[in-house]
Amino acid sequence: MSALPWSRSDQYDHKLRIAGLNNGYDDIVLSGDPTSDRNRTCYYLRQGEPVAADSVNRPGDSMTTNGILGQVAVDTTALTPEVAV
Repeated sequence: MSALPWSRSDQYDHKLRIAGLNNGYDDIVLSGDPTSDRNRTCYYLRQGEPVAADSVNRPGDSMTTNGILGQVAVDTTALTPEVAV
């Protein structure tokens, strides 16, 4: 497996983390509660396999992302401790 592209950026008080390529995804899993704050992670899945993730102010999710991208299948409930959309 080749290295996955990633990027990070600090924009004022927001820490952005992007990993993988989100083209060709067929499902999205959102971690975080969009009704309470702006801190969240969007996981992009293709046939149940995580292919990319974008996170804002969720460093723990960024660490999880590094371990799951490219896995054959993941339990999406483990990605969403708060809310799944």
